[in-house]
Formats: sequence, C-alpha cells, structure tokens
Amino acid sequence: MLEFDAADRDRACGEVYLIAYHLKQEQGSGEVGSETRVVTGGRYLDEYTRLGGVWRFAHREVVMDWNEVGPSLRRWPLTSGFGADDPSWRLFGAGNREGA
Repeated sequence: MLEFDAADRDRACGEVYLIAYHLKQEQGSGEVGSETRVVTGGRYLDEYTRLGGVWRFAHREVVMDWNEVGPSLRRWPLTSGFGADDPSWRLFGAGNREGA
C-alpha cells in the first residue's frame, strides 16, 4: 500500500509485506533435510521523502507479525547463489546499471 500526503506532495508512506525463509544447517552436517527451517512474516512501514525530484526512504520500521520453526522441507535443488553466481546478477549486476 502506498499513500501520498495531500498536504505535502514531497512526502509519502507505505506498507510492504515480507516473508523471509531461512535454512539453518547444524555445524558439520551437510545432508539435505538436516536443516532447520525458519519462516518469518512481517511488514515494512516506510516513510518516503522526495528530494530534488528523487524519492528516498526517510524512515523504515520493521514489524514482525509471525514466525514458524521446524525441520527443512526442501526437496528441490536451489538455483540461487552469491554474487555473479546468482541469476539476479544478470539483471542487477554492475554492468547493467545506468550510470555504472
């Protein structure tokens, strides 16, 4: 949700939902299924300010609404990675950014 301030056109606020999935592997164990799954849901409550025609974050509050902890349910290979090994690198990598 995004709401603009009618009295101040350079101010807005927004609420963005999040779901974060984490796999925590016990030290020394490399077997799939030996991980603990942590799933957390929450919201970002943001305030934005426009400076010089560019919108920027003025303030962010993180509200954690719920979480679940249990054994990993992973049954498929992961396609993500870190740095250049992650598929998003092609989209957001330094060579694809304007002005880079």
